[in-house]
Amino acid sequence: MFYPSTLGIKATTAAHVFEFSTKVGKVGKISKIPSAGFAYGIYHVKVESNGDKRFEKLFAFSKHDHYTHTSLNFVMNVYNKHHGGNIQLTLIGNTCLRYDKKDLVESSSVFRNWYSMLQKFKLKFPKNKLIKHLASSAWDHLVSTNTIIKSEQQIEDEGIEFNLNLDDDDARYYLREIVTQSNGFTFYKLVDKNKPYFKHQFRIKPFLLSHCRRTMANLVLNNADKVIRIITDSITYEGR
Repeated sequence: MFYPSTLGIKATTAAHVFEFSTKVGKVGKISKIPSAGFAYGIYHVKVESNGDKRFEKLFAFSKHDHYTHTSLNFVMNVYNKHHGGNIQLTLIGNTCLRYDKKDLVESSSVFRNWYSMLQKFKLKFPKNKLIKHLASSAWDHLVSTNTIIKSEQQIEDEGIEFNLNLDDDDARYYLREIVTQSNGFTFYKLVDKNKPYFKHQFRIKPFLLSHCRRTMANLVLNNADKVIRIITDSITYEGR
């Protein structure tokens, strides 16, 4: 229950406090890598490992080079500064998405009761798979996108227009994924840009994932040479 506990347990140290914003972020400008660290937000930065295999095991690279402040500050202020790293950060774009500090809330203030209830159910029904499912997936439903699935024929018949870029305004939908099944049938996953989320736009997912990844990375650094792989909330070591 890694993610649920991160959301629901009140942290006792600043490093373990997870916060998310209750307000929409603001598009801002950044001209250089800030030496004091990145403010809460998402940035367009190239992260280069320079062949550092230890770093490549513990860091989650973004194929689009978009990272949260948590990931970038880990590179700068933890790995490079205290663990002999030489990871290069290069600013790709000067546009970023930042959130005001006054709009941040500690996740436990929102999820504490939910997590407490899950814990009670888990103790009472330790083998109930539904409890485990609720614990692992409930928060994810809060940030699930409003995805519709259409075949090529349906797209043509209904005159649906879409584009590949979320920022383009020409079409109502953007293409999230094309899936081709073993029988050759192809369908498209489209997101309605007018209503990309089912209900409320909780700004949690990228920040929660990077926060938990940082926690795992700090554990890995204690015995990095014996780590084989990291998967979500588990670490596989050699000989174990």
